Amino acid sequence: MKFSLESDYEVRIVLQLYISPNKREKSSQVLEECRIPPKLGQRTITKLVKANVLRSIRGNNGGVEVIKKPEDLSLYEVISAVEDLTIKKCIDNPENCRWKCVDCSLYKNVVRIKKRFLQDLKDVKFKELIEQM
Repeated sequence: MKFSLESDYEVRIVLQLYISPNKREKSSQVLEECRIPPKLGQRTITKLVKANVLRSIRGNNGGVEVIKKPEDLSLYEVISAVEDLTIKKCIDNPENCRWKCVDCSLYKNVVRIKKRFLQDLKDVKFKELIEQM
């Protein structure tokens, strides 16, 4: 599995907001500090708002801020806002399997791997990422 550049941007945006002394910043300032192109960055912020990771506040003192505390927000929640975390189509939808195997060894193993992978993403909290900076 390969994460997109947009996932990298998401993680950087969230980390920047957590380490910001104000905890709320103008979108343009966050994107500049993270060195993210404005057009793609704004689209990424919009996706994070729709996924209830960020809150957008209008007005003079407005900006964007992370909704959850860093110990409560997982890497999974942020990355899944833009990524399709499907490893193989037949794993999520066995009826799409071309061979219709009853006892598919690939299916069993990939399901196990996917569960572990997703759980690992859920276990990594932003608090840990901040502490490792």
